[in-house]
Amino acid sequence: MNLKAFLLDEHPISRFGIKALLAQNQIEVVGEASKYLDYLELTQSKIAWNFLILDLGKEFKTGMRIIRETKAKFPDIKVLVFAKYTEPFIVIEAMRHGANGYVSKSSDIEEFLSALRELLLNKHYYSNDVKDFIDPLTPKNHTPHGILSKREFQVLLQLAQGMSNAAIAKSLAIHAKTVSSFRSRIMEKLKLNTNADLVRYGIRNRLVPFTDAQLSLEPVRQHTNHLVQFYKDDRYLISGIVEFIRQGIVANEGIAIISTAGHWEKICEELEKHSSGFLALHLHTRIRFLEVHETLEQILENGELNQKRFEQISGKLISEMKDRSERNRIYGEIVNVLCSMGKYQDAMALEGFWNDLLSKNETFSLLCGYKVCNVDSMTQGERFEGVCNQHSRWLPEENHRLMADESSCLHILGTLEMRLALDGTGETRTHRPRSKL
Repeated sequence: MNLKAFLLDEHPISRFGIKALLAQNQIEVVGEASKYLDYLELTQSKIAWNFLILDLGKEFKTGMRIIRETKAKFPDIKVLVFAKYTEPFIVIEAMRHGANGYVSKSSDIEEFLSALRELLLNKHYYSNDVKDFIDPLTPKNHTPHGILSKREFQVLLQLAQGMSNAAIAKSLAIHAKTVSSFRSRIMEKLKLNTNADLVRYGIRNRLVPFTDAQLSLEPVRQHTNHLVQFYKDDRYLISGIVEFIRQGIVANEGIAIISTAGHWEKICEELEKHSSGFLALHLHTRIRFLEVHETLEQILENGELNQKRFEQISGKLISEMKDRSERNRIYGEIVNVLCSMGKYQDAMALEGFWNDLLSKNETFSLLCGYKVCNVDSMTQGERFEGVCNQHSRWLPEENHRLMADESSCLHILGTLEMRLALDGTGETRTHRPRSKL
């Protein structure tokens, strides 16, 4: 059989090596591309190859689209994902979109060739470092969910992402009552009690794609300088602000904190403890404090937000900071105060003011803090999504899919509880951020 392959990998050296290996094994490379869009253009015409060997680069969502569209138009093509990622949710997502096999780039040559042989036999193939969590029944899998049936495992993956019973039923083509039964069995087998427990379990076991909550988040502006941190407990917020300050000091940036006096006091306490007082040395020279309620009053006119006043106050602040540092960063919680007062629309208007300013002035970054209950008290999910869409990134910055400890999970759970609160029927809400975390 004259076998042919197409290589889609952004790294020229990687394509060169794969091409040489395939040539040694009588597989002809009939095309290659470094960009997903180039490949998508080729799929508009008839495709003449047996294999698509695909790397998952930075454009994660587009990679999944490549798999899905290739299999939809040309079901006979065998799609082998050959990527550096071994996180369960990435592998699972690739298989869900139709990939026939998944081999990590840390695999040896023989395993790569074995994958191609198995795919030709219409079988699926997973490299040794990912296959244990693909099938929860494999003998080597010693995780708690290893006792679940394949269908229970599928339901677990979707429950852990905050999907409702109805949505899962539609996805798996089963009845909602059947999903409810699976949910009960999963809870019993894993000794879990609530939907929040399910999400926590998914994060700890790397089953949930909440960083790429960030991959699929579509911010209102495309700049990367507008961050948001949701929090339940002040200690997590303060920890995030102190890290935000630390990064600014290391980068020799000016810093402004617009917060309550109580938060400022806690920030100062943490700075005193941090690095034997190193950060505290900059408290009065590099960090400027503005009381949040006083600042809010300055941008109000007759109780209403005034954009001109905002531009005057913020412009003056940034100008004064630029006299000392070329780049600066600001933490602010005026939006949180507005949300606590029930003025969600005003909070979003203020976020819009900041976005306009950021689009004109890229010399500063902005971190906004939102207490979960202040958003949740006004919404069934849509407004939470609205807050997310005003920002370019969520904090904490670390890769959520690699988190395993309790405190890190709580960062994410704080952003999810509004979606996972139980309603009267025991089902989760169906509104979800386009995802983080």
